[in-house]
Amino acid sequence: MKIAFISDIHSNLHALDLVLDDISNRNIDKIICLGDILVKYLYPKEVLKLVQDNCQIVIKGNCDELVATNEIYKFARNQIGIDGIEYLNNLPVTYQVKINKILLNLYHSNPKDLESVFNPLFIDNKPSKHKQIIKDYNEMFINNKSQVVIVGHTHQDFIAKVINNKLEIINNNIIKLNNNDKYIINVGSVGEHDHMINNNLKYRSLLDDYITYMIFDSDNNTSQIIKIPYKEKLLEVYFDFKNKQNDDNIPNTPNYLRRIEDSLIDMGYDKKDLILKK
Repeated sequence: MKIAFISDIHSNLHALDLVLDDISNRNIDKIICLGDILVKYLYPKEVLKLVQDNCQIVIKGNCDELVATNEIYKFARNQIGIDGIEYLNNLPVTYQVKINKILLNLYHSNPKDLESVFNPLFIDNKPSKHKQIIKDYNEMFINNKSQVVIVGHTHQDFIAKVINNKLEIINNNIIKLNNNDKYIINVGSVGEHDHMINNNLKYRSLLDDYITYMIFDSDNNTSQIIKIPYKEKLLEVYFDFKNKQNDDNIPNTPNYLRRIEDSLIDMGYDKKDLILKK
């Protein structure tokens, strides 16, 4: 069996289409979504429908909780309607499955809540935009038994293994899992993979020129992070945003547009390439 794990789509239909196309070419048996289906981008209704149609297991993310419970998110709530809101409300926050004696623990961010962040890429001597940070990796495990934790939330993928009571990042996009060990795997983000850069000693977050998801192959017990080129698609997303900003039904997002523009320039585009043609 091959299982694809996707996370943090954030209503980005362009990116989700790209990932689902890639998944369709890999003989995937099942798709699991680890949450944050909605918020930020412009297609909550369409993205939610695709997730419902294609994913056999769906975990609730913090943004899904916000849409389900907070009327401030009017655009998304109006788009998905009462049925969509009830669907989000009823999503589980954790899920366990055992495959080939390997216990997989699935949650959006951690087993305690939907907000706290565990990111070993930014724990030591690096700033974080997140306030609630889990620094002890043991808090990510439900018990002391061998298991694999699979999460999203941070928009940055990693594969980590517990060795001699220490967490070690695997500098490889693929790992063979041993059912006697512990692992934490972050599948990254479908909608917007984060790229942190140090600009004059101040970290700021741009978007990467790729997006990610993860495949677990039960035939050989491997987990592999899949990176999909995103530069050209992000340009399409940018112009789609700009086209729709004059629509009264679409939330105006100048700060978000600026972040996408800065990311495209960082990827090598010139500002003249980002002028909307009439």
